[in-house]
This record gives sequence, structure tokens and C-alpha cells, in this order.
Amino acid sequence: MASGLIGRLVGTKPSKLATAARLIPARWTSTGAEAETKASSGGGRGSNLKTFQIYRWNPDNPGKPELQNYQIDLKDCGPMVLDALIKIKNEMDPSLTFRRSCREGICGSCAMNIDGCNGLACLTKIQDEASETTITPLPHMFVIKDWLLI
Repeated sequence: MASGLIGRLVGTKPSKLATAARLIPARWTSTGAEAETKASSGGGRGSNLKTFQIYRWNPDNPGKPELQNYQIDLKDCGPMVLDALIKIKNEMDPSLTFRRSCREGICGSCAMNIDGCNGLACLTKIQDEASETTITPLPHMFVIKDWLLI
């Protein structure tokens, strides 16, 4: 659309060409480098760190369950809660225990309570608006370790 508008005005006076250029939205005229810079800087949002409060309980260590905090950068993580959990397990705490299988919402293995709502971690998007996400086991289920349920 923009190229057609400018193409029709090429033979016209410079003042009309300048007017046409002002009518074209800025997103059409930005270069790939500018878009890449905006994407890498988070679009001006600053830091993209998020804290996950994760329910932890180990039957080998008697005591009360606790919420442990993990902070990750969402730029280095996929969009789903399961992606964040896998990142935490692989890079921060290999003792974190949870079930996962299909990553497609079919099997139900990754069912957990995310910010007070029961759901599948593989289908639940990480909420950018909140600074913290709390993850606990499903209510009324027997916990083996962390969120590993029977």
C-alpha cells in the first residue's frame, strides 16, 4: 500500500511527496535494524526479569513446605510456564521435581496450580503484567515431592 502511494506520487512536486510520507505510519517505514533493536531492548520496557515462587517439599528432609523464589529473564525463556520450569530445573536447581510429557496439553501430566488457578503448565502463558508467579501443587492431591503427585 505504501509503495503504491509513493509510486503514484513520484512524478509530483516534492511538497506532495512529503505530505504522502507523513501519512505513512512509522511502522511501515522502520528498517529491520530498528525493529531488531526494539525487540532486543524489550520495546522500551526495561528489564524482563520475573520471579517464580515455587512450592518446595522434600520427604527426605522433614519440615514444612516452603515457597522458594527463582528469578529468570523472560527473554531467554519460552512463553509458557512449563518453559520457565524447565529453564529453572536445567540452569538453577536440578533438584526441582515435576511431571511433564507431551507439551501439547493432551496428557495432563503438568497439571498444577498457577497463580491460584488450576491448569496445565504447557498451555498457560507466563503473565508479563505481574512481577511474580506462584506455582503450587493441585489442591487435595497427595504430594510425593515438590509437585509430583499420585
